[in-house]
Amino acid sequence: PPLQQQQQAQQQAAAHEARATLAVRVMHLKRRQAEQARQLGEEVALVTRLSESLCRHQHERTDARLAAAAAQCDERAASQREYHARLCAMEDEQMAKCEQAAEKALKKRQQADLRRQPKLLGSGRDEIRRSHTETVKASNKQHKTLLSEANKMPKSPDKSDTLKRHKAEQAQRLSRLEEQHKQSLADFVRNFNEQVEKTHAGWWDKHRAEFETARASVASYQAARAETFAAKHAEEQRQLEADRAAAQVELRGFEADEETRLEEQQQRQVQLAGRHE
Repeated sequence: PPLQQQQQAQQQAAAHEARATLAVRVMHLKRRQAEQARQLGEEVALVTRLSESLCRHQHERTDARLAAAAAQCDERAASQREYHARLCAMEDEQMAKCEQAAEKALKKRQQADLRRQPKLLGSGRDEIRRSHTETVKASNKQHKTLLSEANKMPKSPDKSDTLKRHKAEQAQRLSRLEEQHKQSLADFVRNFNEQVEKTHAGWWDKHRAEFETARASVASYQAARAETFAAKHAEEQRQLEADRAAAQVELRGFEADEETRLEEQQQRQVQLAGRHE
C-alpha cells in the first residue's frame, strides 16, 4: 500500500542519513585521533631530541670538567716538579758556595800555618844546636879535665901515650857528636815537614768528609721532598679517578632517568593507540 511504501522510504532515508552522520562522525574521530597521534608523536620526538641533547650536553660537560681537573692536576704536578728542580738548583748552588768559602778559608789557614812554620822550624833547630853546643862544651870540659890530670903525671912514655889517646878519643867524640848533630837536624826537619803535611792532609780530609756528609744530607732531603711531591700527585690522581668513576655513575643515572621518561612517552603512545582502537 502507498502508506507502507512511504514508511519504507522514510526508514531508508533515515537509515541513509544515519549512515551519513556516522560516516561524518567516524571521519571527524579519525581526524581527531590522527591529530592527537601527530601531536603526541611530535611531543615524543621533541622529548627524544631533548633527552638526547641533554645526555650529550651532560656528557660534554662531564668530560670538560674531568679534562679540566686532569689538566689542573698535570699543571700542578709540572709546577711542583719545576719548583723542586729550582729548589734543588738553589740548594746545590748554595752548597757549592759554602764549600768554596770553606776551601778558601782552609787555604788561608794553611798558608798562615806555613808562614809560621819557618819560625817553629828555626826554633827547633836552635834548640838542637844549643843542645849540641852544650854537649860539646861538656865534652871539651871533660877532655880538659882528663888532660889536666894527665899533665900532672910525671914525664914518661905512658904520659905521652895517654895524652895522645885522650886527644884521639876527643877528636872521635867530637866527630861523632857532629855527625849526630847533623843527623838530628835532618831527622828534625824531615819529621817536622811530615808532621806539617800530615796536619794539612788531616784538615783537608776533615773538610771533604764534612761536605760529603752535608751533600748526602741535602740529597736525602731533596729525595724526601721529591717523594712527598710524588705522593701528593699520586693522591690527586687517585682522587681524579674517583671523581671520574663517580661522574660515570652519575651519567648512567641521568641516562637511566631519561630512558625512563622516554619509555613513559612511548607508553603514552601505546595507551593512545589502545584508546583509539
